[in-house]
Amino acid sequence: MAEEHLSLSSSSYEYEDHVQQAPISKNSQTDIRDIDNSIESIYESEPSQKEAILDSSESGGKRKLIHHHSNHRKISNSCHDIEKVANNDDDESLSETTESDSKNKKDQMSPEHYRLAGRPPLTTLFNLSAGPILAQFTGSLKGVIGSIWISKALGETALAAISTIGVYDGISRSFGFFLSSSGSSKISQLYGQHRENEAGQVVVDLIRVSLIFGILVPLILGLTTQPLCEWLGADEIVQKMCHEYMLPINIGTFTTILFITLGGCLQGEGRSLFFSILNVASLVVNMCVFDPILLLALGTGIWGASVAQSLAEAIPGIALFIMFFMGKFGVKPKFSMFFNKFSPHTFSSMKVGFSQLIGNLSQMIPSILVRKLIGLAVGENFNDAMAAFNTVVRFIILTGSIIIAVTLGYVPAASYAFAAKNYQRWLSLSIHMLWMTFAWGSFTAILTLTIPRQLSSMFANGKGYLDVCEPMLKYSNALGFFAMGRFCGVAFLQSMQKGWMSTVLSLTSNFASIIGFAFLLYYTDKTNGVRIVWCYSLAHAFGFVMAILFMIAPIRKIVAGYKQQKIEDEATIASNSDNTSSETVDNETDHIVEA
Repeated sequence: MAEEHLSLSSSSYEYEDHVQQAPISKNSQTDIRDIDNSIESIYESEPSQKEAILDSSESGGKRKLIHHHSNHRKISNSCHDIEKVANNDDDESLSETTESDSKNKKDQMSPEHYRLAGRPPLTTLFNLSAGPILAQFTGSLKGVIGSIWISKALGETALAAISTIGVYDGISRSFGFFLSSSGSSKISQLYGQHRENEAGQVVVDLIRVSLIFGILVPLILGLTTQPLCEWLGADEIVQKMCHEYMLPINIGTFTTILFITLGGCLQGEGRSLFFSILNVASLVVNMCVFDPILLLALGTGIWGASVAQSLAEAIPGIALFIMFFMGKFGVKPKFSMFFNKFSPHTFSSMKVGFSQLIGNLSQMIPSILVRKLIGLAVGENFNDAMAAFNTVVRFIILTGSIIIAVTLGYVPAASYAFAAKNYQRWLSLSIHMLWMTFAWGSFTAILTLTIPRQLSSMFANGKGYLDVCEPMLKYSNALGFFAMGRFCGVAFLQSMQKGWMSTVLSLTSNFASIIGFAFLLYYTDKTNGVRIVWCYSLAHAFGFVMAILFMIAPIRKIVAGYKQQKIEDEATIASNSDNTSSETVDNETDHIVEA
């Protein structure tokens, strides 16, 4: 239709032979004058158009377009029809182009890119945090539920043994979370840089490192189990139970680290939901199948609990390994890559993830010293104090697990946004992470402050145990409102690939602060073992302040980059608007000239 109108207008000088004459009213004459004025107005605003038209007229001979008023009316109506049709065609074309671009963008964006950057920040954070939350939460629940099963099957003495040596279990898992954080941050960064084809070698390298840790870590822990128990002041029965408990865990260290590491690689692709399903399945099998069968039905003793835990993580770990090398995920490692040299990305990723290892070890290793100081302060009440401290540690891990999980979901998306220089999205993700972790920390603090005895009774019911555990649980998380500070600060720095800064922050806000406050509390009152657990609450507050100090300079750079981007975007929009206006004037002039 538009082409027919244009053809009609371009030959409008022939109208005088075909159009009947008709009288012109005053209103019609006014309309014609308005059209003439509009044409002159366009000529004045675009002199180049007038010159081009005059040149064309001179070269092609002067053309008499209008001889009669009736022809003027017909031609003006034709011009209006042309403009209307052209505008409608432009609108339809623009709409079709926009829809096509949107569809093409969605089609061209791979599922991995979409999970990391294709959804709103809050939705992205919820989706990416789902897997880590369930992984961390189920991991902490395994300890809680395992302690409950052990208490029911073997009594409070076995619970004291778990508390005495449980730190070693946490240390072995810390190496898994170290590699998990390394893989998650690096793989998501490679996706942000559109270099995901290089991620396969990173996965293979992390598996090789998992094997190294799977040999060295249990060797060190196995050789030091007995000396540690003696140093802490445990009796011979507790020492024997500690050795029996750690043996299966040491044997299964590699598969445990492998499971956690490959889960982090999945999170780097944005596949947190699948990993969360595996964690839930692992928890259910451990809690509902292996523990009751081994501890209650078969009466294996304390080693049954550690066997159950190791099997529950080995099965999904091996399954993930097979699926990765079958090409079931976005990153597709090959067996031939095991014979290649380490990727340079692997070392940089481990530098970033090292802060995660320091953070975990900074909570585990100081707890050994805290146990020692508590044991010195309580004297003969060692077993009740250690059983109570086991409950405290389980709740500390539970509080930290969700906060750490949210940061693990945040790091891949924020690393992608930072690598893509999308600072507005980085800031939005960071704000959402802060309020989510603050809400959880506040909830746990209120819980432990209001019903500490009821929470303590979930693990054991002895009066001596409850009298010690109730105040311990209250003091240890009294400042849980600020627990998110040190973890979020480390996550911010990890997303910017500032590995050493995040390591220093983690080291000072966890390791140094907990040990420092523990010794301060012990030497100011050597007979009050319960009071020593205040070191954890004080470390929360100290870490919060340290995180603010470490983030001042990086946040300033992020905000400055965001403001610069905003200025550039506004300039681009203004430029596009000017170009659109110019094109519109040109099109209108062309339509009128053709008419």
